[in-house]
This record gives sequence, C-alpha cells and structure tokens, in this order.
Amino acid sequence: MTEKIKEIISKILPKKIFNLLILVRRKTYVTFRNNYYENKLKKFKKAVFKTIKYKNINYSLKIDPINWYIDNKIRIYWIYEEETFKIMYENVKKWDVCIDVWANIGLFTNFLPCLVWENWFVYWFEPIKSVYEQNLSSIKKNEFKNVKLFNSACSDIKWEANIHVNYENIWWSSIVDSNARKWSHIEKIKTVRLDDILCDVEKINFMKIDTEWFELNVLKWAMKIIKKHHPKIYMEYVPSLHKEQKDSKELLGLIKEIYNYIYIAEENETLDLTKENDNKKFFELQSSKWVNILMY
Repeated sequence: MTEKIKEIISKILPKKIFNLLILVRRKTYVTFRNNYYENKLKKFKKAVFKTIKYKNINYSLKIDPINWYIDNKIRIYWIYEEETFKIMYENVKKWDVCIDVWANIGLFTNFLPCLVWENWFVYWFEPIKSVYEQNLSSIKKNEFKNVKLFNSACSDIKWEANIHVNYENIWWSSIVDSNARKWSHIEKIKTVRLDDILCDVEKINFMKIDTEWFELNVLKWAMKIIKKHHPKIYMEYVPSLHKEQKDSKELLGLIKEIYNYIYIAEENETLDLTKENDNKKFFELQSSKWVNILMY
C-alpha cells in the first residue's frame, strides 16, 4: 500500500477503523513474510551457490547452512551489509591492488575482483580452514585468476594461534577471547607476516580489515606497508568489544596518526581530523555501538 493510497483511505474511513486496517495489514504481511523465510530456510540443507548482484556486477558465492546467521541472511536477502558494497564500488578502481584481511566466506572478496577484474590483484587472508575452502570454491566458480588467497591470519611474527570459532555466526569468530561471545570450538591456525607477503607489491590501493577486535594489531603489523602505500582502509569498529581489550582509544589514536579524513558509513559523514571539532567527534566514536569507517 503506497503512501498516496493510505492518505486517500484515511480521509474516507473513520480514524479507528483506518488504524485497525493498517494494523491487520501489517500483522498479515509480517506473518506471511516470516512463513516465507522460514520455508525458504527449511529447504537450505546443504551448501549451494547463490548469485550476488550489486548494480552492474554479478558473481557466484557459495553459502553453507552450517555457518548459520550470515549464510542464512544471504540465502534470504541475497545481499548483506549493502553499505560495504557501496564503499567498495565507489572507492576501488581498475588497476587497483586490494587487500582483505579476514575474507570469511568471500561475500566482499569475490566482489573486489569484479571491480579490478584482470587488471590487478586482490589478496585475501582467511584463517578458518572450512571457511577458506568455501571461499576457494567461489573463486573457482567465478574463474577469478587475479586473486591470491591465504589460509592464515596476519601477525607480526609467524606462529600458531588459536581462533575461537562461532558456528552460530561464523563472522563472529575471533583470535581474541571474550566473555561477550559463546564459542563452538577452538581451532589451531597459522599466521603470516604482511610485510613478508606484500613486500614486493608495487602498490596497495585499498584494504578491508574486519578481524573481530584484532584491528589494532593488524594496523600495527601492517604499519610499514600502510605508510609506504597509504591505501584507503575500510574497517569495522565496535567500541564495546575494543574496550574489553582496553585498546579502543589506542586504536583511534593510531588511525589519527596515519589519516586525516574519516568517513563514517552509518552517519554518511566525513570528518577532517585536522579540525578540532571533527577530531573531538572522532574520539567520541568510543561511545557508539558499532560503526564502519573509511580512512583516507
């Protein structure tokens, strides 16, 4: 029911009857929608390839019901975190070199090669073996040739680490333990040094970092290549979880050392950190619930 039709009906019917009609319609719609989604998920019993569409770009993505939350969302809605697609679409160009630290099932990292296509490279890092293999299946399905995927996490040294895997939402898996999350199990993973992998890369234009509270460590360990190439960095920032690790203020301080401009996706606002008021607002992000920020 369009707003115009609502307006016409509201003028014809008494207010109480009109409000009742709207309430019945809303409840009927919600019930129908929920039943539709529930039936759709009941049929989602094994891994399948889903076509992901954004603007003029289509690609295949393997989703698996074992991962639960995110894969279910994609099964129903075909897309997730549309704002991230928008950021990448507007900021990644042909001939760019892109880095995705923690690629997960590849929702965005199978999108990036479509933007640079065969002109340059995308480097992906995903430590969880089952998710890495799921992502690899999508790469093969899409016949991407300009990608390098590493089954490892990023560190300042090579070592074996524990990752806390969450199968209720595979995107919530983290190297960092937390009382805020329940873990399905702990998996041993390998780590690599970003400087070793990327030392010979001539340029790096764009980085996505989504490592579930490990962002400060990644920035520190990538400082050499960040200062050399000064790429745009798109990063998730969840203050409450960073406060638990007592690194929230340090993380924002490190970002301020490197970048002058911060775009806050959820507020559609750009901050100029050379200005006192914008700088103050930037550090006030510590009181926010959850934001995605683009640094440049």
